[in-house]
Amino acid sequence: MRKLGLIAALCLTASPARADILGLIDRGMVNPRPSSSTVAGPEHHVVYDYSVIPGGTRDFGFGFARSSAVFQWSVDVTVEIDAGKAGHNHNDPPPRLFYYPNWPDEKTMAKFDGVILRSAQLAQDQSFTVHMAPVDHAVSLKVVGAFTKNFYGRVSHPTLTYYLDVRTPGLVRMQKNERLYRLTGVTALHPEIHYGSTATVAALTDLAGAWKTAYPYASVIEIAAISLPWGGAVDAKGDWKTMNIHHAYGIAADIGRTGLSAQEKAGLIKLLCGGGFYVYNMPESGAEHYHAVHREEFRTLKELRWPVRLPAKAEGAVYCCSAKAGSPAWRKCAGF
Repeated sequence: MRKLGLIAALCLTASPARADILGLIDRGMVNPRPSSSTVAGPEHHVVYDYSVIPGGTRDFGFGFARSSAVFQWSVDVTVEIDAGKAGHNHNDPPPRLFYYPNWPDEKTMAKFDGVILRSAQLAQDQSFTVHMAPVDHAVSLKVVGAFTKNFYGRVSHPTLTYYLDVRTPGLVRMQKNERLYRLTGVTALHPEIHYGSTATVAALTDLAGAWKTAYPYASVIEIAAISLPWGGAVDAKGDWKTMNIHHAYGIAADIGRTGLSAQEKAGLIKLLCGGGFYVYNMPESGAEHYHAVHREEFRTLKELRWPVRLPAKAEGAVYCCSAKAGSPAWRKCAGF
C-alpha cells in the first residue's frame, strides 16, 4: 500500500515566533489538506492532529523550513500508544516503527527499538523521517519530537506533538432492540462490538424486520459482531496476532444460525442476499454463523481504494448467494 507522507516543519526567525506546517502530501487515501500555519510561543511548540484508516501507513517527518540561516539541530522522538480508545480492553501493542538513516533514500530502513529514537546532528536543510508500518487495528498514537537547535550559540528546544488516530470514520452504534434482534458476541476484551456504517446498520435492522415477518414463530436474529467503536481488525484472543480484518470497516456482520432448521437457514440466506449482502458460511472464533458483507458499502470503499477484502476459500469461506440447491456449497450453507 502506498504510504501517506507528512512534512511537519518549524520555522524559527527573529520576528514574532511562528510555526509552519508546510504540507500534508496526499497519495490517494484521503482528501488533501492545504498548508496551514499557527502562532506559537517562544519555544515554538506545535500540535497537530490527523487520522488514517486501519491498514494504512504513515511517515512522520521532522525538519525546519528552508531559510538562509545556518544551524544544526537534532530531535528525540517518543511514541505513546493507546488502544483503549478504540475499544480494545487489554494491553496496548508495541508500535511498529522504522526510520530512514539516509533520508530521502527509502531503500535503507532501520527498526525503531526502545522508548526514544534520537537523530544524528542535522543541518537546517535536512529532515528526519520515521515510518509507521501498516496498522490493521484501530489505535491512538502520540508522537512527540523534542528538538535541540543550536543557532549562533543560542539553544532552543521546540517540540512537535503529533496525534494520529488509526480509525474507521463514520461508524455508529447499533442500538439494542430485543423485539427485532439480539446483539451478542461481547467479550471482556472487546466490550463494544456492534458499530457499523449507517447504511450497514440500517440494512441489518431491515433484515431483522423482514425475518420477523417471514418467520414470526422463530427466534429473533442474532447479530454477533459488526465492528469495534473505531473499527480496525479484531484480535479475538487478545494477543495482537490473531487479527480478524473482515470487521475492520463497519460493513460486515456475523449473523447467528445456531438452532435454525435447514428451511430457516435457507430462508435467512435468501433474505440476506436479497437485502444487499454478500453472504458466506465460514468458521470464525469457533462460532456457527453467517458472515454478511454489505454489498454497496464494500464496492464504494473498494472504489476509494480502502484495503477491504471479501472472505476467501483459503479461509474456509463458502459463498452462499450463488450456491445452487443440492450442491456441496449449498449443503454447507443451508446445513442439509
